[in-house]
Amino acid sequence: FTIIFVFIAIWIFQYTSYNAAVRLETELASSAEGGAKTIDAVEFATLNATVAPVPDPDNKHGLGYPDDPLYESVASQLYDIRLIVKDAGVYSYFKDPADGRLYFSASAGYLLDPQTGVTFKVPVDEVVGPSSYALMEQGLERTTNEPAYEDAFGSWISAYTPIRDADGVSIGGLGLDYPQTYVGLIQDGVRQQLFPVLPGSYIVLLLMVLMLSTTIARPLKKLTVATRRVADGEYDLDVRGIVQTHFPDEMATL
Repeated sequence: FTIIFVFIAIWIFQYTSYNAAVRLETELASSAEGGAKTIDAVEFATLNATVAPVPDPDNKHGLGYPDDPLYESVASQLYDIRLIVKDAGVYSYFKDPADGRLYFSASAGYLLDPQTGVTFKVPVDEVVGPSSYALMEQGLERTTNEPAYEDAFGSWISAYTPIRDADGVSIGGLGLDYPQTYVGLIQDGVRQQLFPVLPGSYIVLLLMVLMLSTTIARPLKKLTVATRRVADGEYDLDVRGIVQTHFPDEMATL
């Protein structure tokens, strides 16, 4: 019984941890979809079409944040999303029609102190791997989740969703990243809620098993005593009185 219970407990831990991660991914995707609707599509498209990248030798990608009110406006809209989706990295990206490549656009990290995240018009393929790039490209058309992965900035789970103009045409994508450490904290919280429950359940079920086994063993012991008395020559022993029960069963018949 204990071995079976341990296996069940392990399965429950794994199942609840998995469900916590899935729920977090679902909430991340919903937040991305809602956040994308708050982005001013006209400003976003104008930013990507008219503002030039800014060289920055101190940045490892060679580009910095542009000192432009249009960039700051879009970044502020992304920052508002970050205020709602706590601890998430919020950024945007677009596909350049000239070369068909993805480039990062405004980022909420611009308004953080210190500034974090990718800078303006850095090619996406310089930052993420091929699998992430493919999912981000897919995110230009429909909401797409990316399970746990690592990049130059850390370990994450992500959601990508299209930013659309008034006609419903995709003009870019919104990305939300949750740090994997946050996912671990959520899973740990679920496990901690289970810790008081499983030992209590084990004790209750163990008592039930003991009661059931005692109920079965008691008539066996009586039958053993009766058998010994018969073996000793007490042939007129009334065994019906020894195994008397309100619910006749196989044991009483034996």
